[in-house]
Amino acid sequence: MNHGYQEKTIQSLFQNNKENAFVALYASGINNIVIKFDGYADNGQIDEWEIELKGGDYIYDSDLLPQVSVKRTVLHCAQAQPHQSQIVLARAVEELCYDLLDESYSGWGNNDGSYGTFVFDVEDGTITLEHNRRSVETTTVEA
Repeated sequence: MNHGYQEKTIQSLFQNNKENAFVALYASGINNIVIKFDGYADNGQIDEWEIELKGGDYIYDSDLLPQVSVKRTVLHCAQAQPHQSQIVLARAVEELCYDLLDESYSGWGNNDGSYGTFVFDVEDGTITLEHNRRSVETTTVEA
């Protein structure tokens, strides 16, 4: 498969998945979401959610998001055609986070890892990713 074509297809799928999630977020009365992630030692996860509702109230548990269904389309390495499924809103948002991290900072959970924040601005339809990479520097001086 042509890598340029595959990259365009993946970007297109991400944009479609993002649009589907944002339509559901807007319809569910969500104003914005702040999600923190942390990864190290070849592992990574989403740690915290702060969900601002349009009325100004906050919830801090993704399980409290409406259980609406969102269409998600992915292209797996071994597949020639994209695969569509329906997933709940919280999972759709979480998968967008992982997609963006993997595309922008492959290996974000390896070794010393990285941490950061996603901000979903539902009104603007944007996702902002703040990424911080950890590193250990060792210097040896011989005199």
